[in-house]
Amino acid sequence: SMTSELKVDKITPASGTNTQIGEAGDTTNLSAGTVTLPTTIITGQTEKTTLVDADKFLISDSAASGAFKYVQKSNLPSGGLVPIAQVDSGGNVGAVVLDNAFTATYTNYLVIVDKCIPASGGASIYMQFRDESGGLGGSDYGYSNRALLASNGTEDNSDGDGQTQFKFASGGIGNLSNKLGMRMAIHVQDPYTSSVYTGYHGTYGYINNSGYAVHGYLGGLYAQNDSIRGLQLYLNTGGNLNARIKSYGIVDS
Repeated sequence: SMTSELKVDKITPASGTNTQIGEAGDTTNLSAGTVTLPTTIITGQTEKTTLVDADKFLISDSAASGAFKYVQKSNLPSGGLVPIAQVDSGGNVGAVVLDNAFTATYTNYLVIVDKCIPASGGASIYMQFRDESGGLGGSDYGYSNRALLASNGTEDNSDGDGQTQFKFASGGIGNLSNKLGMRMAIHVQDPYTSSVYTGYHGTYGYINNSGYAVHGYLGGLYAQNDSIRGLQLYLNTGGNLNARIKSYGIVDS
């Protein structure tokens, strides 16, 4: 074998735009110095906007003296909220329906109601779950909620067993649009799984018809093995309401 050392300031391709260093199977060692690479090595490539588990990232492993290794997307920690469905009634309707809110993908869900305004103040808001055929109105709702009026400490509680719906409030919700009516965050467990009951619990708040701020917590159980796909909000008075609802799947790991 023969070895030699070549010292030059610049290597220019004889023709074209490519310069080859070494042959197939050779190892080119650049570790003795600093290698400056153009940023276009990354920025000049095609962007991939949706990752899959087999996609790989190059890393320097601090636990192995900075050795190069790759990590797959499937190795990365995951978790968080995935938007599933949302509905905005855009005005007063008899019921606000959110279908396809729950799927077979997730076990746990977060449902946000960030606007729920009765057309006329003083009503209570009901909720029913839905399957592929519509609202589930059997006597299968057991629940309780407790709220305190912030200004005068008066309790505003509601509970029931064997009910045909869940009732959010008994004191009456105000209809001032700048207050956005009732707001609520509720966790729902196992809605889509038809082999178990569906649990739900969360917090809510509103300005009542007397102008007092009300905030409280709630919990309940839908005691039937239905495959729940969504939910709907409506008033106990049968009147109209304006609401916006969103559901998110919770990534477990």
